[in-house]
Amino acid sequence: MKNCILVDSKGNCLGDLCRLDLEFANSVHKIREKWNPDYHMSNGFDRFGVCSTNNAPSKNNSYNGMKQGQCCGKGLYRHTYNPSKLECCKDGSTKHIGAC
Repeated sequence: MKNCILVDSKGNCLGDLCRLDLEFANSVHKIREKWNPDYHMSNGFDRFGVCSTNNAPSKNNSYNGMKQGQCCGKGLYRHTYNPSKLECCKDGSTKHIGAC
């Protein structure tokens, strides 16, 4: 991949698109170790049934066999958490209960 930052200035459509692709690739690379095959649709994971589409935690899924697992965050930063130990903060992060 060409280094779009050196070739195209900001505000240039092709340069901005290249920087967006590069940012996405770097984000995926950073979280590659967190991938869990249990959460892949070919292994039966139903992301629409488990995670809601907004930042609010969903209530109808499981977390490692627990009855009330929840999802928090948006986009690449969406993640499951154990609501008996953590809470979903408005910024999409999870913290110990009462620490948001």
